[in-house]
Amino acid sequence: MPNLRASRQIFGCPTLAASLFLQLQRVHNCSTRARNGQVAFSSRKSHLARRLKRLVNSGTALGWGLAFVALCAALPAQTSNTISVRLLDGRTGLPVKASNFVVRVDHHDTDHPDWVTVNDDGTVLVTIPADAKEISLKATYGMGMDTYINCDAAKESDKERNMWYSIATILSTGIVAPDECALTKYKPKPGEFTFFVRKRSWHDQLEN
Repeated sequence: MPNLRASRQIFGCPTLAASLFLQLQRVHNCSTRARNGQVAFSSRKSHLARRLKRLVNSGTALGWGLAFVALCAALPAQTSNTISVRLLDGRTGLPVKASNFVVRVDHHDTDHPDWVTVNDDGTVLVTIPADAKEISLKATYGMGMDTYINCDAAKESDKERNMWYSIATILSTGIVAPDECALTKYKPKPGEFTFFVRKRSWHDQLEN
């Protein structure tokens, strides 16, 4: 029997496909105890069911792999990813409640505030297209006219420039952006992006 985790890595299919494949494995394990040693599918005569039956009954790893690919092909492609965002004060490490967020992807100037959902408990979710590779986030305060200074660029000559982070890394391991405002330490969590900010000072106004 092929390894489920390895199959998911090789074919890169959605979680639903992996779940269906696991069910297929269970059916196979039960049916091998039957006399004919073949998988007994339901009476549905769909083309996909007949195809999967032939592939699985071949009894080979290749047959199982092809069946898995067929399941993936039958499922709709994933169209979006969702990451959680944690906004913290760069000096104290305390949570910051922003009035809104500026979201950009893949080095484009277009802002997507409609991708942001702020839940009643204060958690922030950002839904982004599945084909987006990098993300840049800023937060606003007050009436939404002023943006916080991101602490990952606090010591840069251009404090306004966008800092870009890999979405794939955020989803797999999580990312904690550098904090140049103070020496705070936080561990990343899969699916979460943490970044630090500070409010603008009169020095920042002079620089602009």
